[in-house]
Amino acid sequence: MTVPALRLPTLAVRPSWRWAATACTAGVGLLSVWTPTDEGPTVCPFALLTGVACPGCGMTRALAFLVRGQLGQAVRYHPVAPLLAVGLAGGLIWWWGRDHRAWTAWSTRLLNALAITFVAALLAVWAARLVMGTLPPV
Repeated sequence: MTVPALRLPTLAVRPSWRWAATACTAGVGLLSVWTPTDEGPTVCPFALLTGVACPGCGMTRALAFLVRGQLGQAVRYHPVAPLLAVGLAGGLIWWWGRDHRAWTAWSTRLLNALAITFVAALLAVWAARLVMGTLPPV
């Protein structure tokens, strides 16, 4: 009598949407208790090397104001922050739906077009703020 071989199920090695939801919740929680200020050290490598704010400088402070419901302050620090917040929320919802087979995955071309549009908006706002002298303090 032979003993059948034991076959263990293979585990998929990919991040779960629960981890993303937990990270987003923790991020929103931290942003809600942190008081954004212009004081403190600059940690942006681009700003440290050039003395000019990078395209993303001010985004963390803007998101902190956005979490607190202060849209005007958020837009003052970075006009693209509301777009980023909507994109992150939409991406998390889409990821959850895809993992739960609520809808099919979007095409790679569409996702790339969305990413390129966001980066173009980020660079356009940065260039306009650079020309007008309204970049956040470094």
